Amino acid sequence: MREYVYENYLQKNDEEKKVRISIANYFKDKETDERKIYEFPYQLYNLNDREGMKNALKDSKWLLIATEDRNSSRYFELTEYIRFAYGDTCIGIKESFTAEIPEELSLKSIYLMDIGILYDFNSCYGEAEPLFKQALEINRKIHGEYHPSVATALNNLALIYYEKGKYAEAEPLFKQSLEIDRKIHNEAHPDVAASLNNLAELYEKEGRYAEAEPLYKQSLEIFRKTHGENHPAVAQSLNNLAGLYKEEGKYAEAEPLYKQALEIRRKIYGENHPNVATSLNNLAELYRKESRYTEAEPLYKQSLEINRKIHGENHPNVATSLNNLALLYYEEGRYAEAEPLYKQSLEIRRKIYGENHPNIAISLNNLALLYEKEGKYAEAKPLLKQSLEINKKIYGENHPDVAQSLNNLAEFYYEEGKYAEAKPLLKQSLEIRRKIYGENHPDVAQSLNNLAGIYYKEGRYAEAEPLFKQALEILRKIHGENHPNVATSLNNLAELYDEEGRYAEAEPLFKQALEILRKIYGENDFSVASIFFELGTLIIARIIEEKNPIYCNEARSYLIKARELFLRLNYEDPIEKTNYFLKKLDELCPK
Repeated sequence: MREYVYENYLQKNDEEKKVRISIANYFKDKETDERKIYEFPYQLYNLNDREGMKNALKDSKWLLIATEDRNSSRYFELTEYIRFAYGDTCIGIKESFTAEIPEELSLKSIYLMDIGILYDFNSCYGEAEPLFKQALEINRKIHGEYHPSVATALNNLALIYYEKGKYAEAEPLFKQSLEIDRKIHNEAHPDVAASLNNLAELYEKEGRYAEAEPLYKQSLEIFRKTHGENHPAVAQSLNNLAGLYKEEGKYAEAEPLYKQALEIRRKIYGENHPNVATSLNNLAELYRKESRYTEAEPLYKQSLEINRKIHGENHPNVATSLNNLALLYYEEGRYAEAEPLYKQSLEIRRKIYGENHPNIAISLNNLALLYEKEGKYAEAKPLLKQSLEINKKIYGENHPDVAQSLNNLAEFYYEEGKYAEAKPLLKQSLEIRRKIYGENHPDVAQSLNNLAGIYYKEGRYAEAEPLFKQALEILRKIHGENHPNVATSLNNLAELYDEEGRYAEAEPLFKQALEILRKIYGENDFSVASIFFELGTLIIARIIEEKNPIYCNEARSYLIKARELFLRLNYEDPIEKTNYFLKKLDELCPK
């Protein structure tokens, strides 16, 4: 409504300014309520009155009202107004809300946790941690050990450690919170279910999937028992268990759970609700992982449409929807369609969070990877460096996101053929990941694999082989045999043997990788077509080496299958290569 009034009735700048000052003065001395925190700061913002905004932010009731619903626009506007007033959000939160903290202990505890959560939202983890510790201490003093408020405070502190990548410090706190909930309530209580879920998320992040799964299942069972089937908590539990299965490559098990969650949410909320948009997005993400792009795209678009309808343009959920749709286009090679979406997502996130936030780092990284694919290396490199710099500023050196940023910058240098520059970054990434996770984690396997890839490119096959084997061993230990990453690892080791002329060792590995990928994706996937191609060319090499035409039909069969799939999937360059080798095969094996 206010935008309509300004657009249609306030055409002159002087007139508009007078009206805004009048509205601001009207609300200035009013009792703080939802109406005031909606209108008063909006006028100060449009009047560019930073000092007025600083004074307004000192009203503690604003924080309490805004934090009632952390998904509402007023919560995101609060962050934007703090950054407008102070430039730096972390400094602004401190200046605005920590000067006059209530003395009454129970109110002080609530206030400290609200400020801590606001710090957390803005990635001010160092500032959030002592506040959560104070809140925990106060709640223990008021209530003793076994009280819901103590469990909540422990959980909040654990989440900060989780965000900082300090998983060993987070775990005992999550466990204490769970123990308290179990002692206060019986086993079948929603708070117990929530604590089980939080501990499961930690285990999932650490790659401890076998430990996470029973906790997710217990949480789901409790929510079903306490709430029945059609409840938001049940939908969320189904979603979380599906997410674990997706990470494990158990796509067939994940899909029905995502669909159930979506069905429940539609039943509860109707179509236009953030949770429905989230379910659509999650199902689309699964389809994208399976290369089911034509099924994923309309779901991403529906999710984006719902988020825009509910939140308007400048909301984290809209930014996420834009980013994920762009990622789909990126994977399909539709780079011209992906770029503006990535840029819109980045613009929205900058407006909400400022510059130093993990989501900004993600957006910069994604845009950089797009430029890299397009061969725009001069544009990609500074974005990857900015992404790394932001993550280091937020988290310090030893964090999973820093390790991933180092890995991505190394892959950029790898693509440029600058192996000497890539290698130390990959080694740093590997060192950080080993420090955080130990040896058996998918990210450690990724680092080993990528470092092996450098040695492979440098012709240092004896150094590459043990790293490829370690990566494969870790992935098999974590995922079992039937996972896309296991197939990729088998393929990498096979390519090494192929390059060394160890065809008898390479062939069974290619075939194992092919079997896994066909089981997961079916026939219509680029990776399946690629292995058909690799097998065809490997067998041609054997024919040449052994001067034995007995393998001709097998080689031809693989190459024809590869060509059919490349044609079906509209990949032109591999089709040309495949035709070249088919022609070569015809010369070696005349029909």
